[in-house]
Amino acid sequence: MAEEITDFNDEELTRKLLAKRRVRGLLIAVNFVLFGYLAYQIGANIVHLVRTANDVEGIVPIADKNQKESLEIYKAYVNNDKIFNADFAIYGDKIYFTDGNFNKDNIKTIENVQLIEVQADKSKDIIIKNNLAYDNIDEYLTSGVSLFYDKTGKKPLEKGDYLFYHDYDNPTDYGEAIKVTNQLDMKYEIYSSLNNEYDFCIKTTIYAYKNNPALVMNVDYIASLPDNCYDVVIVGEAEKAEKIKNELYTNQKVLIKETIIDKELFKINARELVKVTDEISDNEERVTYSSVLLNDGLDKSKSEDPFIVNNAGYAMSRGFEYEFNNEHYAGKLAKIIELENK
Repeated sequence: MAEEITDFNDEELTRKLLAKRRVRGLLIAVNFVLFGYLAYQIGANIVHLVRTANDVEGIVPIADKNQKESLEIYKAYVNNDKIFNADFAIYGDKIYFTDGNFNKDNIKTIENVQLIEVQADKSKDIIIKNNLAYDNIDEYLTSGVSLFYDKTGKKPLEKGDYLFYHDYDNPTDYGEAIKVTNQLDMKYEIYSSLNNEYDFCIKTTIYAYKNNPALVMNVDYIASLPDNCYDVVIVGEAEKAEKIKNELYTNQKVLIKETIIDKELFKINARELVKVTDEISDNEERVTYSSVLLNDGLDKSKSEDPFIVNNAGYAMSRGFEYEFNNEHYAGKLAKIIELENK
């Protein structure tokens, strides 16, 4: 008969039991992690399926609705039999429209352009005129539709989504919805200066999507400009640039560059560019001028400078065309200020 072993080493036995417990605990923890991951994946898939069910390719959501719900809102604002196919250019803080391609040498402007705020519960038949903000555009493109303010030029556009129309007549016949005829999906974000009266910047986003029922503009308010954005870039000798900054651009976010090539300047996110020179003529103390075509009230006695043309983006149909890649690059309002060299 075999001898029964009853002599155990208590320390060794305890160590083995603890090891088994640790392994068991680890296996339980791993199972919990796997179970949690599985639950997360199932939940994520359900959310994805719900979102996908509401997705419609190429449709811009509006009025805080999903894409399918947005399509119903578009139907209240856009009559498929009343679409105006147009081209556009963004220059500084305005948007300009033309009939056909935006060609500087053969401008075909659209007159009587309006901006209408979209409301999710808006009646299909009535649009309240108080929600209308517009600028007429004449044949010389001397005005455009503001991207930030109403027709007074002082009151910020309300937060929300807007559509553009041509030939607005009355609240029951608000004309043809403007749609962009290009074959691209283009999105632009433009920022206003910090408005001291209202204590916010206006962020405007333009959606020019080829499959969307119309061109869409979204307006939002933000506390300050993003880090990589500027109100104005001033190019020139530091002392003169500081002088212009202090005289004309107080309380604005300004970037000063003593030297920079136009191609690099073109890529900086800013609405306005200023070049300061000392090539005074005709005994003028100061001459300020910019584009002849896109009138901003400045002197036009000089021929257009490459600095202005190169940074105007698509609006000039020239400049850095090889950078456009068939997109409508947003142009910067470019000025040249000539100071007397003392």
